[in-house]
Amino acid sequence: MFAPLTVRPFRNEDVPHLLDLWTRCEYRGLRKNLLSLSHETLQMQVLGPGFFDLRAIMLAFEGKHPVGYVHTTLSPAPDGNRLDTASGQICFLCVDPEYRDPAGAAGTLVRAAEKYLVGFGVKEVFGGSPRPCAPFYVGFHGGAEPIAFFDRDRHLLQGFMESGYHVYRKTTRFNLQLSDFKSDFP
Repeated sequence: MFAPLTVRPFRNEDVPHLLDLWTRCEYRGLRKNLLSLSHETLQMQVLGPGFFDLRAIMLAFEGKHPVGYVHTTLSPAPDGNRLDTASGQICFLCVDPEYRDPAGAAGTLVRAAEKYLVGFGVKEVFGGSPRPCAPFYVGFHGGAEPIAFFDRDRHLLQGFMESGYHVYRKTTRFNLQLSDFKSDFP
């Protein structure tokens, strides 16, 4: 018998859970170019910005075992000088791919994020970090863009789709390894 999935807000002692989930998640397995997350980077880029709210990260547990987390925030206002309570973003969603129901856990975390945002009066929620976006997780793909979701993130996408989301924007990303680069220019 499995323990029911429970979701609760982040606590300071959860940092090791976030780092472990990052490593175990499909993000690390399928996203080979995603930068690894260190304690220092987590503190600086995720937990450190002045507008970070501890309640904006929620962890899912099966019993005492963490199986995923979601990080959400209010969107920046069009002027970029404040947060906008009209819309919010699910900046990051991570579910252990070995969990027995990763799409179900993703959906549960998405709904928890929505509940958090509705508490601010948010009327529209984006999954991923479309521009304008909050500065969490920027550069983790090796570029200047924030993290989004890939087609191969099937269980995460299924969690969004089963929660009523639709594709807002698709982006193509190219990569070239320059280790064997030879210039034909003088």
